[in-house]
Amino acid sequence: MSNQIKDVLAHQAASVSGVDIEQRMAGVKAQVRARRTRRNSGIAAGVAFALVSFGAMNGVTFGGGVQAASRPAQLAGHEVPGTTSSLGYGFRYAEGKQGEGKVTLKVKGASTARMLRFAADSGEVVVMGLDERPMVLKTTDGFTRTWQLLSTQTTTVRATAVDGGPVGIAVYDYSKAAPGVSKGTTTYRQSIANGAELVAAKIGDKGESKVSVQLPRLNPTMSYQADCFEERGIDVWVTMTVNGQSMGGRSCSGEDTTDWDLGIGGGGFRNEMVINQPVTLEARLTDKDGEPVDSSTVRLSMAVYDISASDDSIVEFAGHAWKLSETLNAEPNAKTMTASIDSSSEPALVVAGSLSPSTSATVAQFVDGVERSSFSGGLSSTVVASGTAKSPMRLVYTGPTPAKLQMEIYRMVADN
Repeated sequence: MSNQIKDVLAHQAASVSGVDIEQRMAGVKAQVRARRTRRNSGIAAGVAFALVSFGAMNGVTFGGGVQAASRPAQLAGHEVPGTTSSLGYGFRYAEGKQGEGKVTLKVKGASTARMLRFAADSGEVVVMGLDERPMVLKTTDGFTRTWQLLSTQTTTVRATAVDGGPVGIAVYDYSKAAPGVSKGTTTYRQSIANGAELVAAKIGDKGESKVSVQLPRLNPTMSYQADCFEERGIDVWVTMTVNGQSMGGRSCSGEDTTDWDLGIGGGGFRNEMVINQPVTLEARLTDKDGEPVDSSTVRLSMAVYDISASDDSIVEFAGHAWKLSETLNAEPNAKTMTASIDSSSEPALVVAGSLSPSTSATVAQFVDGVERSSFSGGLSSTVVASGTAKSPMRLVYTGPTPAKLQMEIYRMVADN
């Protein structure tokens, strides 16, 4: 698995307990998630306190402003933009390279996302390094096609012009946080592409084992998430409570997870609880049984999103919004499901899920015969369907019937 996809999937994975199966699936679909061999947790929390409630928030320039690197006026015969943006975040030119017919560039790892732009006279490039398989990206009118790279390791990216001629790659570093709650490079965005809006968020200091926010009320149009980074990883949990009553929990992330865009998708799980008076939500570091524990290395954060106007047919991935284009369902008792996803002219995003009520069941997801992820019954996994033709995809279910296997296919809306 490529560094890009490993880090993105690790970043967006989650383990949620304390809610019924429909709520769990709703929470999973609200956020791009994945599993690989065993339950992983979500993204690390931030490093400083921030609190906001019911209001718009301003973006923060990272590091007091990042100076743009010296850039050429053109690469591969096309003008090179000095800046770019993605889902509200700002990026500045860092480096670029051009070649005749093909070009290779080693992109250094970073704790934040970087944006890549591609250009070719042919109008299409085939890119290696963003996924296990080659990816076809359209490049009309210069450096218009972008892709977000999230990896802490160096990634070798190779772009080939489909019809020959000059081809270029431009790399952009993170320079400005999106509007929302931010500290350092950690952000809960105010507005999500699916229409969700941030209600409240708090990012704790390192070593702070509990954080909390106050809300004037609680209702079913809200989604809740708690994020935890701790060196022990899945051996410790973050548990969320409302006025002392448990709402659920999830395992923590380990040291190899990046701090980036915690609010992707507009929060984690949903709850039908209604409280028409002020409440206190708390996220607390615990063991697997819910007993409080302390840690000098933990970083906790939490957020609440209003999802009353959110559109479940929109997800976010690789710095883009993606729109649901097709839903495929297997027979309820079928334990395997196979589909061929067209990726000949652009990549697709495939959210594979099982509506099985059995949490002991597992589903393995294969692309072109290679296992890309595995997840528990009632949850889902997201992978990129790439390749220069069609991507054969297969789900294999192990557990009691009904399996209720499903694939949702998303297409990229537009460059941001």
